[in-house]
Amino acid sequence: MQYTINTSGQLRPILKGFRKTQGLSQKAMADKLGISQQTYQVLESTPHKVTIDRFLRVLSILNVKLMLSDAAPVRVVSSKKPLAVKGVTALKAKAAIESTGAKQLNKDKW
Repeated sequence: MQYTINTSGQLRPILKGFRKTQGLSQKAMADKLGISQQTYQVLESTPHKVTIDRFLRVLSILNVKLMLSDAAPVRVVSSKKPLAVKGVTALKAKAAIESTGAKQLNKDKW
């Protein structure tokens, strides 16, 4: 399932839902991250305040992929010539970060 996130407030219920779908408690997540359950509780309740590195580690454990895309689809006029917008070639930008699995987490760097 794909979710569109437009505000930081949408992160909390989505993270919680992914965690529960995996059958993990906050304590189990904390153990996988090498942190206390209380620290994970704060992380899950205010994910918008966490560093991107920590956020990506949580997503990795949850086996969740982060995908970024343009808000509006790019229309290609001709397959031979890309559409130019204000002097810049309009190409659709996508970045996918594949989960690496919890085994690759370095607990010392948390």
